[in-house]
Amino acid sequence: MEKDETSVGGPQALLIDLDNCPQEIARFGASLQDFSRIIGCYAGPEPKVGLGLVPVLAKIFETKKLELVAMNPGKNAADFGLAFWAGRLLETLPSNTEFLVLSHDKDLDRVVELLQAYGRSARRVQSESSATQKSKKVSSETRKAAQLFRNTLKPGTANPSSRKTLRNHVQAILKGKGIEIDPDRVIKALVSDGFVHINGDKKVTYHFSRPD
Repeated sequence: MEKDETSVGGPQALLIDLDNCPQEIARFGASLQDFSRIIGCYAGPEPKVGLGLVPVLAKIFETKKLELVAMNPGKNAADFGLAFWAGRLLETLPSNTEFLVLSHDKDLDRVVELLQAYGRSARRVQSESSATQKSKKVSSETRKAAQLFRNTLKPGTANPSSRKTLRNHVQAILKGKGIEIDPDRVIKALVSDGFVHINGDKKVTYHFSRPD
């Protein structure tokens, strides 16, 4: 996964699709203790973990930060469970909490999009490295360029719908303003702010305002 240069530094909640990637939880190891809440949902066989991970999970269970939720078997049952818990945690965790959805299933991008629509930082990850990478702080110049570009967009108009066209549009706007900043950095700032979401297919959606 591409390094996220705008990852936030607040608490993190981890939602795990255990049916989709049961082996991935073992790769987190001791870093699991760094999450404020961990929810794992499964509808298939009970997930198995290596002996080395048992002490780590035991400590997290003691703190009541970890829940493993068994869903009734059915198509996308674990996905529905994660969607439910995402909504529940949205109402109880601090506003600066970042939500990480651990799954290889692109359908869970919809959960990410809903969290972002409510002003939360959220992303789908596929490995421990992509979840724990910390980014360089976004410079004030990049943040200003992102806000300038954001002001050129309006809801209900034909805004760029793919990452490629978005990058080209950002580059053109910045060039027209005489601003020499990497457009990729501007895009990452827009994503970090929750204004732009780019899914696994590189399709772009915009969040101009929080729904009522």
